[in-house]
Amino acid sequence: MTRRLAGPQGPWWRSARHRRVAPGRGLRVLWSAALVGVLGIGLAVTGSTSASWLSGATIGASTISAGSIQATISGWSNLTHRFAPGGMTDTGYLTITSTGTQTVSWSAASAVSAGYSSVLDDALAVTIWSTASTSSCAASATPSTGFTGKWTTVPGFSGSLASGASVSYCIRTTASSAALSITGSLSATLTVNGTLPGTQWTSSATATATLDSAAASPAYTKAVVADSPVHYWPMNETTGVNVYDAIGTDHAIAGAGVTRNSAGALLGSTAPSSSFSGDTTGSVIAQTSEAAPNTFTVEAWFKTTDSNGGKIIGFGSSKTGLSTNYDRHLYLDAAGRLNFGVYNGSSKTLQTTGSYNDGTWHHAAGSMGSSGLTLYVDGVQVASRTDTTTAESNTGYWHIGMDSSWSGDSSLSGLIDEPAVYLSALPSSRIQWHYAVGSGRPYSSFAATPSGLTAAFDASGSLDTDGTVVAYAWNFGDGTTGTGITPSHTYPLGSAIYTVTLTVTDNSGYTGTWSSPVSIVDPTAATSPGAPTFSGTTGTATTISWTAPPGGATMSGYNVYRDGVLVAQTTGTTYTDTGLALNTTYSYYIRGQDAAAKDGSGLTTPSPSRSVSTLGFDTTQWYQIKNVGSGLCLRGPATANGTQLEQTACATATNQNFQLIATTNGYHKMLIRTASGVGWDVTDNSTAAGALVQLWGYTGGANQQWLPTRQSDGSFQFVGRQVGLCLDVVGQSIAEGAKIQQSTCSATSTSQRFTLVVAP
Repeated sequence: MTRRLAGPQGPWWRSARHRRVAPGRGLRVLWSAALVGVLGIGLAVTGSTSASWLSGATIGASTISAGSIQATISGWSNLTHRFAPGGMTDTGYLTITSTGTQTVSWSAASAVSAGYSSVLDDALAVTIWSTASTSSCAASATPSTGFTGKWTTVPGFSGSLASGASVSYCIRTTASSAALSITGSLSATLTVNGTLPGTQWTSSATATATLDSAAASPAYTKAVVADSPVHYWPMNETTGVNVYDAIGTDHAIAGAGVTRNSAGALLGSTAPSSSFSGDTTGSVIAQTSEAAPNTFTVEAWFKTTDSNGGKIIGFGSSKTGLSTNYDRHLYLDAAGRLNFGVYNGSSKTLQTTGSYNDGTWHHAAGSMGSSGLTLYVDGVQVASRTDTTTAESNTGYWHIGMDSSWSGDSSLSGLIDEPAVYLSALPSSRIQWHYAVGSGRPYSSFAATPSGLTAAFDASGSLDTDGTVVAYAWNFGDGTTGTGITPSHTYPLGSAIYTVTLTVTDNSGYTGTWSSPVSIVDPTAATSPGAPTFSGTTGTATTISWTAPPGGATMSGYNVYRDGVLVAQTTGTTYTDTGLALNTTYSYYIRGQDAAAKDGSGLTTPSPSRSVSTLGFDTTQWYQIKNVGSGLCLRGPATANGTQLEQTACATATNQNFQLIATTNGYHKMLIRTASGVGWDVTDNSTAAGALVQLWGYTGGANQQWLPTRQSDGSFQFVGRQVGLCLDVVGQSIAEGAKIQQSTCSATSTSQRFTLVVAP
């Protein structure tokens, strides 16, 4: 939504005030012209990405008997923009210049109108800093000392300017990813005052712009955000070199060979993509160095006819140009085949049999996790391997469209859209959903309800995002087929697991396919072990327990299955599964080893399956705990009991290292590395909001236990066990040395959110 404000011929002529100097002052001053103002404010924001306030106004010439005074305000030239993914502008500036013959005093102030959205205000952070030159107010500029806070707390600015002098400020607005789910508005009014010192002459102008946001966002963006990406570059900018990360802050820079505002991949969307030249200038490189992930998914849409191949997206060691260390990448070879690979002492790759340089849009995704490597094209798994679950540790940058490669050219000539990175191995159902939403193809899904040898199927969960599903074709996995939305099928005698496949067709003739295992239990066969239960679950391990099958049958052992894959054989009824990925859900079932099994498999029927989710952190690891609002790390400046916890610049010091040790019911004690058994403690066992948090020897008190609660942006709130108050920075301060307290929990306050960074 864009609202233009009145120009010089509009009502702003009425904002000037004219006064005569009181008699006896010895100087008769008259305004010769009214104040003329043209003012607009613009903001565009995605995820945690920086955006710009831009505006312009002019105070017209005002003649006095001894000369004239005139101030000109420039910068801030665009108008209001609704918060939406990809709607980014550059960091802006405000310049006030005295162009008259007299020294002029000036002041600029902002105000927010009544009825504004406080939730939206909480999602915004405004940074204003002085600058010697507006050319330094670039999107990549690092702010110098200045103001950072909410829009409702922006201070006034004032000064005195001699004739011909000017003063400038850079103005940047950052919105958290919460802004993408807010519907609300905030009207900001800017007031500029000019005065002639020693007189009563004043002149002022005001203008108001409305900032708004709507929770509605493109369906594809919703699908991506729902899977918690760590980086998402929609490529929606129409001009310029900036490529904004819609989720994080890892913004990228486009090379000269990248053309913006090309037709995009998403069906029914006008959002653009970017075109890549096929040489080393055709690159988009993220600007923030980070550690290469071991559990991850990368995805992107691409369209090319290039016969030389090229990089789509990958991780590399260089911030500019070609990398010497590189992997975790999707790329095309010279035959047009899609490849996905990592390096762990040697190259481990997956490759398609078909070619995809056919001039049409394709969706590509590659993942690595505890089950190995998986490659998807257009929502379908096309290759996998289970022998690779880790890759070489590296630090570097994400590259799009260009970087060193293992086959084919380093640079892709073609279009790329919607690249994203996730710190989890996305399940195939989510990959299929991303493709279905982006392409308009139907989404295939079904539920199965077995009862003895008969299973009832329900495909009503299948849908088409731009039409209707008109046909359902089933392969029941035992050599038979069927049709319809809710078929029923009877399987042969004997317990078994069948892979059932459903293919749906929409009204445009497009198809979507989904396969899933269905467990059939022959009621005449041996009974199964009890459903698994879980205990001691951490970020990387869980202990599974079950009961023996009823009836007294003797089992020689048990098979443990994770996500349908055999992971262990044991003689007991417990097993600890290790090497799991953080913040990931796994499904388990058990089969007894029974030589007398009726179906001849030597195994009982499967137990009921049960799921467990690992924690978002490793309880054996040391972490820096970094505040989202300030970007500073928590530390204990000393080790003595009573030392107050504070925030400071992140460094390698061990007094910034903390370990989360589980107590009970999901709560943890938060121990510091520099002193054995010493951790966070609410001072004096207080239950009051505002009580400071200190270091104290752990005694098991409720005031020493905290529940890490994962937020939608991947950060954590720490909720105290004593009275349910949250860890917070005093006064929401961003300053080093600010103390830490417990406060009433807020869903939007960035001073209560913290990220866990593995200690260096």
